[in-house]
Amino acid sequence: MPSLGNDLRHSIRILIGNPGFSLMTILMLALGIGACTAIFTVVNAVLLRPLPYPDPKSLVQLWELSDKGRVMRLPEANFVDWKAQSRSFEGMAMFGGAVQLIAGGTEPVRARVAEVSQGFFDILKVPAMIGTTFRPDHIRSNAAPSIVVSYGLWQRILGGGSVLSGKTLAFDSHSYSVIGVMPPGFSFPPGTEAWIPREISGFPVLPSRSSHNWSVISRLNPGVSVEAASSEVNAIAQRIHDGYSNVTAVGGAAKPLKEQLTQSVGVVLPVLFAAVGVLLLIGCANVSNLILVHTTSRQRELAVRVALGASRRSLARLFLCETLLLTGIGAALGALLAAAGVKALLRLGPNLPRIDEIRADWRVLAFVTGLSLIVGIVLGILPAIRGGRVSVDDALKQSGRSQHKGASTRAVRRVLLVSQIALTVVLLVAVGLLGRSLLRVMQVDLGFQTESRIAVDVLLPRERDLKTRQRDADRYEQVLKRISAIPGITAAGGTEQLPLGGNAANGQFRIEGGGNSGAYWPIYHVATPGYFQAMNIPILRGRVFDQTDGASTPEVAVISKTVADTVWPGQDPIGRRINFGNFDRDPKFMTIIGVVADVRNSPEIPALGDVYVHYLQRGSVDTFDLVIYAAGEAPGVARQVMSEVRLMNSEASIRAQTLDELFSSSTVDRRFNFRVLTVFGITALVLALMGVYSITAYSVAQRNHEIGIRLALGAPRRSVTRLFLAEGAGVIVTGVIIGLAAAAGASRLLQSLLFGVQATDVPSYIIAVVPLIIVGLMASLLPARRAARVDPMTTIRDW
Repeated sequence: MPSLGNDLRHSIRILIGNPGFSLMTILMLALGIGACTAIFTVVNAVLLRPLPYPDPKSLVQLWELSDKGRVMRLPEANFVDWKAQSRSFEGMAMFGGAVQLIAGGTEPVRARVAEVSQGFFDILKVPAMIGTTFRPDHIRSNAAPSIVVSYGLWQRILGGGSVLSGKTLAFDSHSYSVIGVMPPGFSFPPGTEAWIPREISGFPVLPSRSSHNWSVISRLNPGVSVEAASSEVNAIAQRIHDGYSNVTAVGGAAKPLKEQLTQSVGVVLPVLFAAVGVLLLIGCANVSNLILVHTTSRQRELAVRVALGASRRSLARLFLCETLLLTGIGAALGALLAAAGVKALLRLGPNLPRIDEIRADWRVLAFVTGLSLIVGIVLGILPAIRGGRVSVDDALKQSGRSQHKGASTRAVRRVLLVSQIALTVVLLVAVGLLGRSLLRVMQVDLGFQTESRIAVDVLLPRERDLKTRQRDADRYEQVLKRISAIPGITAAGGTEQLPLGGNAANGQFRIEGGGNSGAYWPIYHVATPGYFQAMNIPILRGRVFDQTDGASTPEVAVISKTVADTVWPGQDPIGRRINFGNFDRDPKFMTIIGVVADVRNSPEIPALGDVYVHYLQRGSVDTFDLVIYAAGEAPGVARQVMSEVRLMNSEASIRAQTLDELFSSSTVDRRFNFRVLTVFGITALVLALMGVYSITAYSVAQRNHEIGIRLALGAPRRSVTRLFLAEGAGVIVTGVIIGLAAAAGASRLLQSLLFGVQATDVPSYIIAVVPLIIVGLMASLLPARRAARVDPMTTIRDW
């Protein structure tokens, strides 16, 4: 222990005596360790940490499967059969949700409310923090409406506290008594702030077995595997398919709940973690070069130690102590950078699941501790080996020359530098691929125009009874009339959900005379007459809704080109009659009056096809999105629109944004991935260039005598410049070739993140390599030109 203490004190003196080396090394380590820790903090919270429920591994989500293996939610009638026939589960509950305008608090607010069936909270095994969750007396058909709220909603609109008596919330023309408050952090399904019993909704079980409206959660019985449960529900689904007509599902599956919640980032986060690992390797290679140079400069000191009796083991311990000290300081600084890095990542606005759970815990602490120890030990091995081979006789000579030692050391440094450049190429190729993918996404033809258009999301207090839902459509019609009269507005329309706004509802429709759309399920829209003009959706055939269509006129529909080509290939669909009754329970057929161009619901998914129905004829909508084509300044028009809506209904909840902003928000995840990898790529490029510059500059310093002799013998100064520039170019080209080969293999892991480009996209490789070569040669040129200015007489005399 005294020896270790002496080594530690000596290490501190060495590092203080070489502030430039110490500072550079600590900063590089802090950058690499900090970046790794920041990404690991996110990966840990999203992918590694168990779900915050008791025995989370037994929680599964149940799905029906289409004939193509696509997962689908369950019709309620099928759920009832699954629950009655299955034996693999402790419990099974369904849930579905919608955004509601809730009154009863300090002011009306938007909140996502979930309808849940009996046993929902029992399956999750999370009790209420205050009050209770739903008991049998809360779910009787004649029970008074009750609601359980999240801790956040309780604090936000009900003032918190511990007394529930007399607390009520109102929406859907019902008043709900608050019976329970869930603990902080509980929000399932994600984003939900309130829960009501499905059993008191007033709607009977829909007999349709093709209306895939409900998500289902279950908890496995002890000893039952996910595979066994999946096999059981698959058999039940097959029996239902064989026993009933018009059943679209051919099977069923059980999948771990955690897997379902995190599947959207199951590839992205590991890729980012791998990228930051590459960045750490680049930093470690650079640090290794610095340590080798530092070790070489200490040859005389090490020789003296050996001459005085120091053993190879004691020298190795000294080097290990120094690197661990450097790494420890770098890790401490890196932990601070990681905390700031996590905040910076979250400010980029990624749509990460479990984002509220992202924080440091014992796993993060263990990670940064283990990482710093591994890095410190690895970095200490190379100088320990090199320092342990010191030659006392050579090192104590006045000249301090040892050609074979210097040559071998230079070879190691070159290998490290080539590795840096190769790894940098891999990162830059990934940046190029993601950048070109983002560019392709931004260039996609959406089927509508976004310029000079404003989206206004209007949420009015609505009626729950379908018989009175028509009043919702009437109120939206009045809103549209008021808005259309505002100066500067060229066109205004509305729909229940604009494209790019999320998952749209799709389904199968029936055709008059027999038959249906079969395996093809287009998207269902409720739209106003002005919607197509406001969005500039081209009319290809027939007409769209106009003022001659209304609540008392024959019901009509407009379809998109894909629907026409898929269901009636080579035929004219105008005049055909269809029914989409699964969505609004209206059995009347609608006449197709027009065909319009396809619209993408997501820029990265091909158009699925659309069926539009008239909002005054099928006015069952929960929310309504207005779209306004304004020739004037968008913010000013948006303020006028919001003011007009509030004059009509003071309780309305209104949000406005341009369609360009909506489109931008639909690409937020792709832009997040690109930005993070770009930061890593630029950092790696800077580190690699620092390595090129430092190794060339050090080579010039070590070979001053050789340069002086060359110049004294008449060599042109340009030849000296070319000599060192060629050496730098050789290292760069070697690293680039190796890096391109590595990138060709590694980039295939990115294929699922790419859009419109292949993993072998040549322009992406050129984008990565050309700047690296140019800037790398410039980094070599500076010390090479300095070498050409060496005074031969001075160097020979000093030799």
